[in-house]
Amino acid sequence: MALFLELMRTYGLYKESNHNKTESTYEHNGNWVMFFSLGEGEAGREKIKSANLNIVWLEEATEFSWEDYLQLKLRLRHPAPEGITNFMVLSCNPINQEHWIKRQLIDGV
Repeated sequence: MALFLELMRTYGLYKESNHNKTESTYEHNGNWVMFFSLGEGEAGREKIKSANLNIVWLEEATEFSWEDYLQLKLRLRHPAPEGITNFMVLSCNPINQEHWIKRQLIDGV
């Protein structure tokens, strides 16, 4: 959340009145950004099962499991505007050759 809010401030887009700190949400031009942590294991994934999202950003993606990724990918099901595709962004520092991001997403194994 900190990086997102820093970018919003840098580009002059941040408005305090749009930031609901209690709910960890931010509204911009009619769009909602939700900030949340999955927590650990199945219990963490359980809390997002009803989510319908257009975009998912995994900050520090190497801290997520393959199962977390798959569950979040399934949540990319909110109707998108015509010509727009729902998508996921993963950001992380370089990873080792055995990490699931390298094996599954880059190598496709």
